[in-house]
Amino acid sequence: MDKRHCRKNLLAMRGLLSEEKVLQLSYEVEKRLNLLDKYVNSKEILVYVSYNNEISTINLIGNAFLDGKKVAVPKVVDKGIMEFYYIDSLDDLQKGYAGILEPVSEKKFDYSNASKETLMICPGVAFDRKCNRVGYGGGYYDRYLSKYNLDSVALAYDFQMIQSIDVEEFDNKVDIIVTPSNIIYAKGVYS
Repeated sequence: MDKRHCRKNLLAMRGLLSEEKVLQLSYEVEKRLNLLDKYVNSKEILVYVSYNNEISTINLIGNAFLDGKKVAVPKVVDKGIMEFYYIDSLDDLQKGYAGILEPVSEKKFDYSNASKETLMICPGVAFDRKCNRVGYGGGYYDRYLSKYNLDSVALAYDFQMIQSIDVEEFDNKVDIIVTPSNIIYAKGVYS
């Protein structure tokens, strides 16, 4: 299945999820994420703000604050360019690009200060067991991941896992995918 059809089909499936189901499955994903050493040991996270029935990150962001982690979320700053800005609470968000909540803060994440304790949490539409991902088609995360060498985790529903993805030269895989029933590592270790 080509990426366009893959996006269309999986976004339609995701759109059928009830709010209750999204919250239930998001809770399961967050429980698994909390078991990952990369997450537990992170001091700061770069995390998407969930939108349109994605795995919800709202509770995750709130818990990251409670755990003492620094939190930065994405903002589209120019056509095709996304940057991350620190927030101190969910009140630091307002509707931005495509109606997605974005930070009002001007405290930009500086990659030169990133460490092994910095973790990026990515969205996506489809994934395979080699940790390849299909995004929304804008290339924002692919460009960011190719520019900055960050440990990355994607959050997904089980139905977003597909047999294989035809990878193109500009595609970037993630290190780990967390679903309600699995943790999949790019190195081939499953749990």
